[in-house]
Amino acid sequence: MGSEDKEKSLIHSLFSLDDPLVESAKAHDEPGGVLGESGVVPMDVIETSDSLIVELDIPGVNIADVSVTIKDDCLVVEGIKRETFDVGEKPDFLLMERGFGPFSRMLKIPFAVVRDAIEAVYWRGVLVITIPKLTERRKTAEKIPIKYKKEI
Repeated sequence: MGSEDKEKSLIHSLFSLDDPLVESAKAHDEPGGVLGESGVVPMDVIETSDSLIVELDIPGVNIADVSVTIKDDCLVVEGIKRETFDVGEKPDFLLMERGFGPFSRMLKIPFAVVRDAIEAVYWRGVLVITIPKLTERRKTAEKIPIKYKKEI
């Protein structure tokens, strides 16, 4: 074993000393770790009294490469996480846990929603989608306050 091979072996062993993150990436047995071909990104779904909030961890993704759509009763989030090196390069990875490639998540929404009020915000690697619930029509009259808008 040459000195360069010994150095790589030593560096690799430093990253694999019972590290649960390394073991998790190995368990998926895909180049690039968890994203790989499966395209799974972590997602939380929170229901409040008036909305559904969906949070997806997609750090390093260019937001122009992400689409959020509502089709029938499903929320669909699709995108691609591009590699950070030129495709022509062949980097010599010592450790690769971050995945690259396309991803897609679909969530069936169990209630009627206000489609034109859905909001998606991307901040610090987290995509937060707020989906307001459609409330039932009220049979009683409700006074709507008028707000005064100041001139700009």
